Amino acid sequence: MLKLPNTNTIPINREDLIMIRYSRLVAALLIVLLLEACGNTPLQKTKTNAETTGNQLNASVVENGKQLFLQYRCVQCHGEDGMSGMIDLSNVAAKYSEDQVKT
Repeated sequence: MLKLPNTNTIPINREDLIMIRYSRLVAALLIVLLLEACGNTPLQKTKTNAETTGNQLNASVVENGKQLFLQYRCVQCHGEDGMSGMIDLSNVAAKYSEDQVKT
């Protein structure tokens, strides 16, 4: 009977030891193959909708969108660039006197 290293209490026979080593080898081989399969996949940049239609937009459509953005006051929350998100209102009252805030 053989014993695994660092195990004093579990006796193991030769066939079990071979099976353990074989299982470890198969597991390591599967990991290597999986990593190799994932590693060779080239990343492809996909075109966004703006990239594919950017040249096709005409000035009137862009101007119409700008007018709608202003008309519905989207700029108040989203900023002039349309991408800013909500504006910070935490110190707005500090700009005004107490009387101005009440009215």
